[in-house]
Formats: sequence, structure tokens, C-alpha cells
Amino acid sequence: MPDMSLALVVGAVIGLTQWLKTKLKIVDRAAELLSFGVGFAGGGAYQVIMFPPSNPQDWFGAAIVAILIGLVPSGIYQFGGAMASKVGTGQG
Repeated sequence: MPDMSLALVVGAVIGLTQWLKTKLKIVDRAAELLSFGVGFAGGGAYQVIMFPPSNPQDWFGAAIVAILIGLVPSGIYQFGGAMASKVGTGQG
């Protein structure tokens, strides 16, 4: 059975991002930055907790994972906005 912990982290990051955007009434560009920030923090924390870095290469890998997980919710936010703008227009 594959390890699903990374998928759970991504799901938690997306959920937390949506909750913060709703509670803080954040929209547009600020919402994308919030999405990246929450994902970066969550991804970095996951990587450091699950695979504690012990050398510069490990820290570099942790930074890459944090960046990639940070891009997931911001990419989903952009994709959802693009699809929502096409609904009912006959595009796509």
C-alpha cells in the first residue's frame, strides 16, 4: 500500500488555504500568494518532520518539496478561477 501522507498534506494545505481565504475575505492576487505561503509552510514542515535534513543537499531537497507543495494550491486556485470565468460562456 503506498504512503498517502504527502497526499494528506496537500489536501490539508488546500483545505486550510480555502478556509483562510473565506475567513479573511482574501481574493485575487492576494489569495494566490496566501495559497503559495500556506503550501510552502506546510510542505516545508512535512519534509523537515518526515525526513529531517542533515546536510545541505537535504535542505535543498526540502526547499524544493516546499516550493512544489506551495504551487499546488495556488495552481488549483488559478485553474478554478479560469474555469469559473468560462462557465456559461460556451468556451472551453
